[in-house]
Amino acid sequence: MNIPEISLDNLTTSRYNSALNSTNNTQHNTMTKRNIRTPEQIILDTEAKLEKLRARQIKQQASNDPDLLPLLAEKEAVQKDIREAKKVLGTGPQSAEARIAKHEAWIRKIEDQREDAHDTLGVADQRLGEIDRQIQALIQEKAQQATN
Repeated sequence: MNIPEISLDNLTTSRYNSALNSTNNTQHNTMTKRNIRTPEQIILDTEAKLEKLRARQIKQQASNDPDLLPLLAEKEAVQKDIREAKKVLGTGPQSAEARIAKHEAWIRKIEDQREDAHDTLGVADQRLGEIDRQIQALIQEKAQQATN
């Protein structure tokens, strides 16, 4: 019985360096240095988070203050005006430039339809006159045949 020999030298590194064992199937530099925070850094980060939470709580409590409600409502209205103005001045489908271009295309289409309508009226009026003359001629011819 022939058992293949396994090298123990690369066993641990191949386990961690293998593309198959990688979390996103791409090879990474396994020598990435981790930053270990000191207890002082952890305390400072936690205090910063606590300050943010306190500021958020104060802001939330202030939003229920009857003296601030009119100002908050006005702020919301001004923010809405700013959003709408940016939308009009932007480059999206609701921007002024895009809407003007669409309307200009519609105007050109309407003008083309108007020209076609003028042409149709001219031709149709002429043909209507011809048909009326033909009808009159046939009526006169029938009337003459009836009198003869």
